[in-house]
Amino acid sequence: MSSNGGANDTRSRAVPEPLQVVIVGAGIAGLSAAIFLREQGHKITVLERSRFANEVGAALHIAPNSHGLLKRIGIYAHHINGTLMRSVTEYDMSNTLKRDVDLTENNKLWQHEWSLIHRVHLHEELKRRATSTEYHGYPVELRTACPVIEVDPASATATLEGGELVRGDVLLGADGVKSVTRSKLVGGDIKPKPSGKNAFRFLVPRQTALDDPVTRDFATRDGQLIIWQLNFVCIHPREESQSAEIAEGEWNLSVRKDRLLEVYKDFHPSIVALLNKADADSLKVWELLDMDALPTWVEDRLALLGDAAHPFLPRKLTTQADQGQGGACAIEDAASLGVVLQRGVRYENIPERLRLYQDIRMERAHQVQEYSRIAGLDLGKRKLDMMGYTNYNFGHDEWDYSINAFRSGREELGMPKLYCSLDLWRRETSYRIQAGWQGATFGTFLLDGLKEVDPSEDKGTIGGEDDQGIIAYKYIPRVGDRGAPDVEHATIPKDIRPISRFITTHDVEAKTTFSDTLSEEAPFQTLPDGVDFALCYATNKFPVSFSADSDISTYQHYTQNLPGITIAIGTVLRVVDMPPGALSPMHRTVSFDYYGVVLDGGQLC
Repeated sequence: MSSNGGANDTRSRAVPEPLQVVIVGAGIAGLSAAIFLREQGHKITVLERSRFANEVGAALHIAPNSHGLLKRIGIYAHHINGTLMRSVTEYDMSNTLKRDVDLTENNKLWQHEWSLIHRVHLHEELKRRATSTEYHGYPVELRTACPVIEVDPASATATLEGGELVRGDVLLGADGVKSVTRSKLVGGDIKPKPSGKNAFRFLVPRQTALDDPVTRDFATRDGQLIIWQLNFVCIHPREESQSAEIAEGEWNLSVRKDRLLEVYKDFHPSIVALLNKADADSLKVWELLDMDALPTWVEDRLALLGDAAHPFLPRKLTTQADQGQGGACAIEDAASLGVVLQRGVRYENIPERLRLYQDIRMERAHQVQEYSRIAGLDLGKRKLDMMGYTNYNFGHDEWDYSINAFRSGREELGMPKLYCSLDLWRRETSYRIQAGWQGATFGTFLLDGLKEVDPSEDKGTIGGEDDQGIIAYKYIPRVGDRGAPDVEHATIPKDIRPISRFITTHDVEAKTTFSDTLSEEAPFQTLPDGVDFALCYATNKFPVSFSADSDISTYQHYTQNLPGITIAIGTVLRVVDMPPGALSPMHRTVSFDYYGVVLDGGQLC
């Protein structure tokens, strides 16, 4: 992935190849994106500033909207020690029970489980899935201890601290709230700012609480303190833990236990006793930062995701207020990128695809972000439709949504919104065409028995004049009503090449021969649906006369009684011709399309 190439590469590839994707940051957002893009057949390099030597973390929500996406890449919460979110209990500072909510019935509303998992366990599984040789696609190259100090969106190049250039076709910024990649965007001067709150984070072994009669009640049922079983996020006013040892903007710093106990000294003795069981080595303080919405996430070949694009704050952790959507939105970003940068995307189309990713994701991410801000207000200050909030969060499937958005909108350009790839194999007398979408084949067409013709003899245009014409699909968008057409139908010029009548005969050996030497054209009839159709049928006259009542009745008989004929929709017509002087007609069954073009044929005696 290292490159000495210039910054103004304008490669255009005749045959789509795997994209070279550089991801800055190996957190949940970066590794999830790496896996989704690996699944599409791309080659991924992830640059991480840390060595992962001292990974820390606590419980993490795997909400239904993110759990379904993780399952798509083979990760199930219960396989990596996850536990179901069964209930939530709230106490106030005096240890008075305020709320005890059983989530058993609520959880049945969602397709996927609402689970809790240790962040380190999820991160380890994401790393394993990304880099393992067991799974589909190219294993991800994960480079640790590689701080990125500069990026170039035009060339998708990242500059490492030592001066090395790492270059790809796409550059993704998943480098968190203190992102380096963000600075290259319009609005990149928007910086994270203190929210006015800090949080202590730590874990206490459940057995430690059970062994103490004072704290036993907090551990007798899963999830009874705050949300997570003995997982602590102790949010408090920033000034109560801010000091010279905690520089502004820093997070995840070690802190002395006596500072934790000082902040919560006025709480009920049983709660203070539980806090006192915090492992001093794992106790961290986290400054909670917020950030105004960015005007854009994309610049040329660079796109942001996760906290680099839309940082979330951990909020008051109640079932009514927080649903773990920071990590969920990061995974949704990753899934959406997997859709818009699907296998086969061309190098020159990357900037457009990244803008589409932004169009798909930005509104939802900012809406969930704002919901989280409102939900994080102190009790009594919230004004939020919690049912609508929960449905909006949990009821979303980003994979399906991105695919649907990816298909839509093209009609506004006068193009069909559904499309497919067409692979063509040419032989001397045949063509084989294979149709597919995102690597899945859904149709194969074979045109056989072809012969070479002189293109110079093929006169005319779509307007007619000795030309068979081109079948086209006409779509005119309706102004002011997105997605609705004013006109939508298949069309072809009426001046199609005349279809000649033919003769079938048998020799003494019962071999059938076919001749199209008759100079006359096949007559046309206007069908009930208004389509002009070339017709040949058995009759007691030769050539056929449409003005004769007997001919019309014969036509009606064939259209109403012979199996396989569906003249009403103009798809199949049985053609039966009578050579001059013959005692009985010779039959030839031919399939036509709406416009009289022969699709298939077969002879019958």
